[in-house]
Amino acid sequence: MQLLPLADGRLQIKYKFEFHDKSGRRDLGHEELFVRGDPPQVTRPPIRNLTPEEAAKRILQCPLPHYPDSHVRPLLAGTVDIGLIISTSGNVTEGTRFLHGPTFFRDSAMQAVFTWKFEPDPNQAHPTLARVRAIIRYKADSTTEVALAPAILPDAFGDRGTPRNEEAEALLPPMQCEN
Repeated sequence: MQLLPLADGRLQIKYKFEFHDKSGRRDLGHEELFVRGDPPQVTRPPIRNLTPEEAAKRILQCPLPHYPDSHVRPLLAGTVDIGLIISTSGNVTEGTRFLHGPTFFRDSAMQAVFTWKFEPDPNQAHPTLARVRAIIRYKADSTTEVALAPAILPDAFGDRGTPRNEEAEALLPPMQCEN
């Protein structure tokens, strides 16, 4: 890697990869330019943590995840924890993250939650993104159920978030979602 300050204030970085292992690979390289300045500002609405009850009242559509196709017998059981970000228009949007659980269920769970729909943010004067957790239980009989849980992270309105608590999550009542 070579760092070259340019007269106009930019910084040129040259990368070069040389292979000496007789593998026949071609040497590689590329260049990048860095410009001094302020980073671009990303503006987005603030995030507000919803209680599970608030989120359940706003949900319009929540198809249950399907148990992944599996040749594993007996079927596995497990719980997946997903942090949902709900846009001002009510869609589950980027920023939604797989937080915890068996990776075997990750794709199925993420595909399902991205199809969920919520009522749009009721405060149109000051729209906010919303955050809540979805706890998805995959059962050994290949059925699934969903419960909502408080968000873990603090929001922009003073909610400090709720630490993850595995025992409390076992007691969350399932939501009525369609198959």
